[in-house]
Amino acid sequence: MRPLWLFPCLALLAVSPAAFAQKKPLDHSVYDGWKRLTGTQISRDGKWTVTSITPQEGDATVQIRNVSGGDTIEFPRGTGFRFSFDSKFLVSTQIPPFLDSRKAKRDKVKPEDQPKNNLIIVDLATKKITTIERVAAWQLAEEDAGWLLYRPEPAKPAKPDATKTESPKPEAPKTEPPKTEQPKTEPAKTEPTKKADHKPGDAWKLRQLGTEKDAEITDVASAKWSKNGHVLVLALSTKDGKGDGVTWWDVTTNDKKKVVTALGRYPRLAVTNSGDALAFSTDKDDYAAKKPKTSIYEFEAKGEKLVKLTAPKTDDNFIVSEFGTLAFSDSGKRLLFPTAPAPVEDPETPDDEKVSLDVWTTQDPVLQPQQILQQKAERERTYTAIYFRDGGQTVQLESKAIPDVTISDKNDGSKALAAVNLPYRALASWEADYNDIYIIDIASGKRTKVFDKLQGSASLSPKGRYVSLFDEVNNVFETIDTETLKAVSHQATIRPSLFNELNDVPDAPNAYGLAGWTKKEDRVLVYDRFDIW
Repeated sequence: MRPLWLFPCLALLAVSPAAFAQKKPLDHSVYDGWKRLTGTQISRDGKWTVTSITPQEGDATVQIRNVSGGDTIEFPRGTGFRFSFDSKFLVSTQIPPFLDSRKAKRDKVKPEDQPKNNLIIVDLATKKITTIERVAAWQLAEEDAGWLLYRPEPAKPAKPDATKTESPKPEAPKTEPPKTEQPKTEPAKTEPTKKADHKPGDAWKLRQLGTEKDAEITDVASAKWSKNGHVLVLALSTKDGKGDGVTWWDVTTNDKKKVVTALGRYPRLAVTNSGDALAFSTDKDDYAAKKPKTSIYEFEAKGEKLVKLTAPKTDDNFIVSEFGTLAFSDSGKRLLFPTAPAPVEDPETPDDEKVSLDVWTTQDPVLQPQQILQQKAERERTYTAIYFRDGGQTVQLESKAIPDVTISDKNDGSKALAAVNLPYRALASWEADYNDIYIIDIASGKRTKVFDKLQGSASLSPKGRYVSLFDEVNNVFETIDTETLKAVSHQATIRPSLFNELNDVPDAPNAYGLAGWTKKEDRVLVYDRFDIW
């Protein structure tokens, strides 16, 4: 008779490999490899999707998938990718391998010798992947017409050959020229020369997608596409300064116009969506000065009309600012440009007499540490002015009293909204952030205060018909008609709370927020904790 104890032993041997298999411990080697999806996009025609499969540490893989067919295209280490407007190409930056970059950083390799990015162009129809090595930057217009602009990394300087030595040249005998008296003449006026900190531009390349032909553009300090991708605006900076200036270029017709050619810097560019006009800032009119003043010009391509803008006359005594941004409205009929108070003339003080003094009092609206952190931002603060291209008039929109204004309808609207916290800055240290809310009529400049000391949020509807307000103190949501200034509270019609019911900080709860407005702006969608009203 077979012993009974044998059967449990045989059963134990049969299951022991699975029952006693050890699970892999969770450590850095495991969870550093966990992956996530980032940067997911869909092409404009809806036929392609792209995403980056990114580990916690290591090299990502970009995966492009055909939605209907399921075909995939993959390449490693892609980032910042974009579909072309016609959905035929994908353009991406390819960063260096993770291990190579880490090694270069640990070895303290010089920046010019570190691994560089590449440019990837994927033809979605043929699945062909084109790699252009050593590319520092690239630009594709928002609605590109098939043209790509990119800047290659500068070539490494050639190392001198240590084996070659030059023989010393014999010195010429020293002879003194005969002394002759020269007639006294007035010193000739010298033209300003390029300043040491005024660097020449770089070489960029222009490529039509689907081809492998590049056109090189030299001396490019900065570049900007029109939204439709037809016009490329270039700020140029040459080695001697003789070719400095701005160029307007319709790449689809190869029509090129020299907007201006003059020694100077051209740091900011703006162009209308259609490319029919551009604007730029420059110091060319005052380049020779130690602290040159900034000018802003607007150029219309059709009549090649160049207009110099000036700050409107106001009590704030503003001038055109060297900081801030230039921007056209969506229609291109308005140009928004930055202004700032004119600097106070300060006589030159010898270095040994200069004094640095920081004074703070309890009456300051902002605490001293915050003043120190914000001093650069305050020194470079600008105030928006509007140039109306149709009529040629200029209006100062923002002021010291109302410094932050939002214009409706993508800067083309007739109404604007301002939230002003100036009277309540000190209270932010021990109470909360408050704002006075103003509605501004762009045509007349009239400003109407519609709410005092709001603790909460205010936003302007896209077309500017209404202002939505949420009062966190009273937990009230309301809208204000910008034409009639009539305010309507919606709290009675909505039973659930529109404020964060789980708020666990010693402050009034904020709103769950707006989902958006309907196209006619006759309805607004707001969140409660679970639903949309």
